[in-house]
Amino acid sequence: MYVARGWQGHATGRYLRVFRSDGLYKDLQRGRKRGVLLGDSAYRLEQFLLKPYLGDGRTEAQVRFTEALKKGRVCVERAFGAQKRQFLALHTELQSVLAAT
Repeated sequence: MYVARGWQGHATGRYLRVFRSDGLYKDLQRGRKRGVLLGDSAYRLEQFLLKPYLGDGRTEAQVRFTEALKKGRVCVERAFGAQKRQFLALHTELQSVLAAT
């Protein structure tokens, strides 16, 4: 699950553009930050982004890797779901009114 601040609303359909324009992507791509992200098949393969092997003809090792990757992503998705249940404000656009002084 990818979370980017500064983008309003749900990013379905545009999340790849959002991801590629984010500072984290750029830092990982340029080697300024180290780490590995778990992605799904929609993402482009990058040195820092793991995505599943798809299709027929996968080796046993590729099948095991894909299953482990899916389990890791499910764990992260459940953690975000728990946070959304805990903090209902995460379901809607945050609104604030600033008082003029």
